[in-house]
Amino acid sequence: MDAFLKTAVVGTAQQGAHIPTTASAIDPLTQQLPTETGERSFLLAAGAQAIYAQAGMISPEAPVPLPVAEPDTLLACSMRIANLIEGLFQQPANILLPEALQLLQHLQLRLPHEVLPQFISYATSHHEAREAIAPLLGERGYWLSQFVPEWNWIAQQGQGQGDIETIWQEGTPQQRQQVLWQLRLQDPARAREWVQAVWKQEKAEVREAFLTQLHSGLSLDDQGFLEQALLDRSEGVRQQAADLILSLPSTSLTERFLAAADQFISYEPTHAQHKLAIKLPDTLNTANKEALALSPHFLEKWQPEDWLHHAFKKTPPQHWSERFSLSADAFLDLVEESQHGKDLITDIQQAALRYQAVSWYKPLLERCIRYELDASKRFDIHYCQKMLAALPQELAETLVGPLIQDKHFWQSAIMMLPTSWSQSFSQLCLQQMRLYYKKKDVNVTYYNVQTSTFAIVASAIHPACFELALQPWEIAEDDASWYTQHYKQQIATLQELIEIRKQILEEIA
Repeated sequence: MDAFLKTAVVGTAQQGAHIPTTASAIDPLTQQLPTETGERSFLLAAGAQAIYAQAGMISPEAPVPLPVAEPDTLLACSMRIANLIEGLFQQPANILLPEALQLLQHLQLRLPHEVLPQFISYATSHHEAREAIAPLLGERGYWLSQFVPEWNWIAQQGQGQGDIETIWQEGTPQQRQQVLWQLRLQDPARAREWVQAVWKQEKAEVREAFLTQLHSGLSLDDQGFLEQALLDRSEGVRQQAADLILSLPSTSLTERFLAAADQFISYEPTHAQHKLAIKLPDTLNTANKEALALSPHFLEKWQPEDWLHHAFKKTPPQHWSERFSLSADAFLDLVEESQHGKDLITDIQQAALRYQAVSWYKPLLERCIRYELDASKRFDIHYCQKMLAALPQELAETLVGPLIQDKHFWQSAIMMLPTSWSQSFSQLCLQQMRLYYKKKDVNVTYYNVQTSTFAIVASAIHPACFELALQPWEIAEDDASWYTQHYKQQIATLQELIEIRKQILEEIA
């Protein structure tokens, strides 16, 4: 214990009049203090020691100043616009957020510094918004990312070639997939080498995810690695490798697969009629199974019908056109008339998406929509969405026209069609919705679908139709049912969203 502190605690009466020494330069002075005034001399010595200690302290070095943010090169949007967009973070208004962010980026504007923390926090918890928000953060947003570990995604959005290798080694699975995709676009061979180097140490789901990134830049140079992946212990990895190999031009495995798939179909063109027959053998031999699976590893429990659907899902649609010298429409007509016809149409739809056979999208969608209308078969709406998104907007709207005009299926058309809509289609949609809700016999079967369609309509309709949507809607006022009251609330929400969207477009423009 410090000698002065000990004396102060015990008391000078107990310790005596002796002045403590400190082995410092003040001792010769404090030892000269008179002992007859013990308390006074003690306090003087303690004060001298305290001043000496403070005067002799070496101040710590000042911390290295933080680097300042680089000056922003983009102009900031107004705080009014920023606050409007921030209001889109909550449902159901968040469906309008992508359009608003895209408009800012198109006009080469950034977000004001005052709102950066809110937007960064939102994108941190909503990964789907990062790509759109990152370019709007400016240099200040990039600078801020160094202070919060969870915000490091901002810096990674603009990583250079030297940095992506670090992310590949140390990043999360999602980050590694992203940089693999980026590198695959620039240097396919190097991207493949990266995957090969870590292949054995990765989990099955990671290996499968890495293979999905190899679709870009796919070439025969990848064949050797993909054939090794066909022997993987994971079924998912083998399936992904098989899809990639079947996308390669003229490999021995592809030729074996197509030869095995051809055995399911016989085609007899005659002067009287054209007939396509689906041949389903009682059993498939091992050689055919290996050819269809592109691997000696296959599911033993599969029946011949399972292999039939597998073959159609994996065969490029163009193969059938070339083999039988038929157009897509003509081949699909023959498939419809055959056994398993409509189920095989579903398989061909998946194959068309897998190989991006865009020329087949229109005839396939026409059949899917026809099946919906006659209630003969339901199709996966997500497949239809992807196909419609790849077609010209006018053609896509024409294809779903019959659905939008049907009181049972207009909701499906809204869910299928990508945004943004043309003015004519927007008018048609609003007209059908008004007719539907004007009736008293509102069908409650599609309640869940209807609830979600209002937000889609608000985000998709053409700006020229805003006023039409904001006009009063005719709904049976004497109907006090819960569903009718709920629809009134949904229409109010639709109009509220349109008002917000209208305001944002006016402010940004």
